[in-house]
Amino acid sequence: MKYTKIVSLIFFIGISILGFSQTQGHSIGRNNSKKILDQEKQIDQLKKSNGEKYGNKEVSVEIAIDKMINIELNNNNRTIEVRTWDEPKIKISTIVYFDGAMSTLSSESWFDKLNIKTKLLSNTLRITTDALASSNISNTNVSTNNTSSQEVVEVYSVDGQYIKSEPARRKVVTIYVPKENKLSIESKYADVAVVNYIKKLKADITNGNLEIDNVNTISLKSKYANVYIGEVQNGTIDFINGKLSIGTLGDIELETKYATVEISKVKKLNFKSTNDDYELEDVIAIKGSKSYGSLQIEKLLESIQIEGINADAKIKNISSEIKSIWFDNKYAELRLPLKNVANFSLNYDGVYSTISKSFITANNDSQRVSTGDDHNSKYNTTVGSGLTKINIKCQNCKIDFR
Repeated sequence: MKYTKIVSLIFFIGISILGFSQTQGHSIGRNNSKKILDQEKQIDQLKKSNGEKYGNKEVSVEIAIDKMINIELNNNNRTIEVRTWDEPKIKISTIVYFDGAMSTLSSESWFDKLNIKTKLLSNTLRITTDALASSNISNTNVSTNNTSSQEVVEVYSVDGQYIKSEPARRKVVTIYVPKENKLSIESKYADVAVVNYIKKLKADITNGNLEIDNVNTISLKSKYANVYIGEVQNGTIDFINGKLSIGTLGDIELETKYATVEISKVKKLNFKSTNDDYELEDVIAIKGSKSYGSLQIEKLLESIQIEGINADAKIKNISSEIKSIWFDNKYAELRLPLKNVANFSLNYDGVYSTISKSFITANNDSQRVSTGDDHNSKYNTTVGSGLTKINIKCQNCKIDFR
């Protein structure tokens, strides 16, 4: 009997200890599990923001066209990348995201959901990429710490119904076009890039950015936009309020207002400028009119002809092979260093102006050195053979030939 009581007591104590241990274990386990679940939830949210939990796939359509077909792109608030190739067809592709493992919708059905449409007319293929549902959603509906405008991407159900938008995700529509076909782009509130060489491009850009690698002939209208062109051979550009950057320019008619213009190499430029700042590096020939603003040239090689008012022009280096320099200006500052020009004839007319010069002149076979400031309203001189022709008419100006 005594033995039985002892065994029972030991069993009771063991059960009590085990029960206490299990109770404590369950309590710790529940707390630990909650932390793990919270962490997994945070990780899951991060993965979702990186696209790891959403299904995604590339959707595309292709349309065969010949060289006589003009391609028109009408774009509103969509990031577009145009790539040229040698194939006799166009291809449109993008990536869609959906909340699920897979989607059975066709590319055509997805494009209808994405507001991407194509229409082939007699001699024109028209592509329309219109704004999406998220374009009308304020940034407060998008999970982001950035209160400024931010690019978002749409997330759909597997059957293509719009659910919500996520920030900072790839949202580019890529369009492949034959490089020999004429391309027209009209775009608003968006960024557009034309990658590789295109033979002929017509573009109308408003409130956006345009990048062009290499174009032979261009007709560009731009308003409140920034444009970069790697190389252009010829054409016309009408540019208002923005920044225009060009690597190599062939023969261009350019009209600008309230803009910043930067060009590395200029073969032949005919321009009209109103209240712009121009910075040009190597210039062979330039001709135009300029009202207000400034013109800076790193190196002038052949000729310059400028008519303007209140437009400063400063040239850092003038080539010894320069053929002609012509200015008709008012209320401006001109810097035209002639130290490398051995032979020129200068015809200067400047009422209420000041010139600074330092060169050897030859008049009636007698040479003299002219230096310092000269307030004469008219000044004529010849240096050497007088091969280079320089005509300066500038009222209320300051001209420096040094």
